[in-house]
Amino acid sequence: MVAAKLTEAGLKKQVKRLQGYANFDAFKEELLRVLWSHAVTDDHAERVVSRLIDAKVPNESGFSACPTPAEIIATCKLVPEKKQPARSANKKCVQCFGTGFAQDFILATRIGDRLETQSISEEQFHQLRKQPLSSRNQAVYESVHPCTCIQPVVEMANV
Repeated sequence: MVAAKLTEAGLKKQVKRLQGYANFDAFKEELLRVLWSHAVTDDHAERVVSRLIDAKVPNESGFSACPTPAEIIATCKLVPEKKQPARSANKKCVQCFGTGFAQDFILATRIGDRLETQSISEEQFHQLRKQPLSSRNQAVYESVHPCTCIQPVVEMANV
């Protein structure tokens, strides 16, 4: 078995995945440097970049800014070095109904330079979606996250 390692080619491949984001050219070398410093293996770097891509939300103009070096550092700390075992959801869960993913409904309000968010009910979400919110100051979002019912799958050895 070959030991997992961090390679320049592997990191460049991951940084290239970010090239569609605004300001990529300005950050490209810094992203490579930070990923080289904080990722543990090529697999870890791939999972870090995947998490960054999955989490990017376009701004009100529809643009997504390139992840910053600080975002990469923070994500490297959040993403486990080794891939986690497969997990399965509870088929009787009332939050995710066995899918493994639960929904959140969020009201975001911009106050000056700050963005404040608060969880709202699904009913409130649907009511607010029908109302004209101040387009510059408020928006409602639906998001999905892994449900708390998910448990690691225990793999049985061949007996």
